[in-house]
Amino acid sequence: MASIRSFSTASVSSGTSPGVGSVRSSEGCIAMSTRSGIYAANLNSRYRKELMKAAEKTCNALAQEAEHAFSIPRSRRPTQWRYLVSAHGLSLYQYGNETAAPPQPLIPHGHHVRPSSKTVPRVVALGSIHSTLNELIDLLGPKSGNSTALLNPDLEEDELVDTLADRGSVYTAIKCLRMGGSWNEHMRRQREFLVLESHRMIQTPEGRNGWLIVFHSASWPSCPPPPGHLVRGSMYRSGLLAMESEYFPDRLDLFLATKLDLKGSSTMHVHEMIARDRTVMMAKQVIDAIEQRAAARISIANTVVFEDIQRRVTSDKCDTCFDRIGFVPPGTEPYACRKCCATVCGSCSEIWQRGNKGIRLCMECWADVTLSNT
Repeated sequence: MASIRSFSTASVSSGTSPGVGSVRSSEGCIAMSTRSGIYAANLNSRYRKELMKAAEKTCNALAQEAEHAFSIPRSRRPTQWRYLVSAHGLSLYQYGNETAAPPQPLIPHGHHVRPSSKTVPRVVALGSIHSTLNELIDLLGPKSGNSTALLNPDLEEDELVDTLADRGSVYTAIKCLRMGGSWNEHMRRQREFLVLESHRMIQTPEGRNGWLIVFHSASWPSCPPPPGHLVRGSMYRSGLLAMESEYFPDRLDLFLATKLDLKGSSTMHVHEMIARDRTVMMAKQVIDAIEQRAAARISIANTVVFEDIQRRVTSDKCDTCFDRIGFVPPGTEPYACRKCCATVCGSCSEIWQRGNKGIRLCMECWADVTLSNT
């Protein structure tokens, strides 16, 4: 992987648009919209600028971490990297445990912060996926509204606190996340995360493009504490970097990372288990969503139009080579193109593959789709 230190990113002035969107309030609890409004009310222009600087540092740190990870051959992984499992075509590793630091830090001058003594694991996943960069940006870009949920598998509620930058390939926002699901099996109180969500388009000196999404805990002096029924955890440089493959135009090199400090009395075992499972689920959700969107964009199978055409097709010859087809002698199995509904034989059709999903297409449609996805 080329040097990510040379990646070009745009700098954007901070905005001043605190937002409160739709919410799903829980019984007996303060609605998340109320909490996010309180958090936004305690932000001033100075804190927004400092948070933008913290977001830039976090993006650069994750990009350099991914560069380092991809530059090391698999056979020479450092001994501090403990191999965990392979899932969805990606290899998961756990770094040597690090001491958790306070969130990036808007601490008043002269104010002493006692660092955490808890060590928390960092889990990363490396590999490649069958997708183009445009497909991934369509799925996970800030305009899609999917990134927060797909990259936080245990998300129960999320709320926009403030948009700091939203211009082209640069997006940074403060969001309040509440995690649920399987976490409740291990902890008595739910976890809230107040994070910076940053999106960046990056580019190598060789011209390969990539998309970076990172979540990192935010804090500022006047930020109020969470309600009593929640514990505020910390999230460190967690997210995704997808880079165009150097060798295959229809593949992306993918780097995923998870590091959480759940606070409270959570044990090291719980931290390790949640970080590992969360990274696996993150990979599964992203890859499944890419495959489903790619298939839905091409295939009209299982639609009313396709079923209607299938009922009316009575041809016993291939629409391409005009050989006889059917289940009676000579026994050539008929197929229907999932894009144009042409009746074809096996020799005149091909399966277009996107990850684990395959779609039967006639040769003409297969050539068009293959060309448009390279």
